[in-house]
Amino acid sequence: FPLAPPRELPLSAVDRLVPFVHETVWIYLSDYLLLLIAFLVCRDTLRFAGAFLTVIAVSVLAQWLVPIAFPRARFPVDPSAGLSAWAVSMLWSIDAPTSCLPSLHVGMAAMAALAGWRAPPLWAPRATPALIAAWSAAVCASTLTVKQHYAVDVLAGLAVAVLLLVY
Repeated sequence: FPLAPPRELPLSAVDRLVPFVHETVWIYLSDYLLLLIAFLVCRDTLRFAGAFLTVIAVSVLAQWLVPIAFPRARFPVDPSAGLSAWAVSMLWSIDAPTSCLPSLHVGMAAMAALAGWRAPPLWAPRATPALIAAWSAAVCASTLTVKQHYAVDVLAGLAVAVLLLVY
C-alpha cells in the first residue's frame, strides 16, 4: 500500500547491460531456503531473528514511503523458457513491481552471508560461511537477471543489511 503513486527510475547502464535470464528465477526463489539454512547454522539465532525482522521492517517502510516500480513490461516473458517462464510469471503475479527499493531479497541474502561470517557455527563445516556467501551473491545477482530490481535496489539492500548488522 504505497503512500504515493509509484514511479519508475531510468534504467542505469548496469540495468541495461544485465540480460533477462528466465532460468535464474530458481536462484531468486532459493533465497527462502538460504535464509532457513543460515538461521539453522548461525550461532546467535536471537540476533539473526532480530536482524531478519528489522531488515523486513526497514525495507517495507522504505518501499511504502518511496514507492519505486520496476518496468517489467520492457522485459516480456518468453514462453519458450518453459517452466522457468511460468515461475517468472507466477513471481511477477505475486510480488508487486513496487517492492523495489531497497531489495528485500538482497537485504536478506546479505544478512545471511554477514551473519555466517560474523559468527560461524561451531559444528558446521569450515566452508559453510563461504558457501552461504556465494549463494547470497547468486541471489543478489538474480534480482537483476529476473528483472525484479534496479541495480540501485541491490546497493540499497546491501546497505540495509550491512548497517543493521554492524550495530
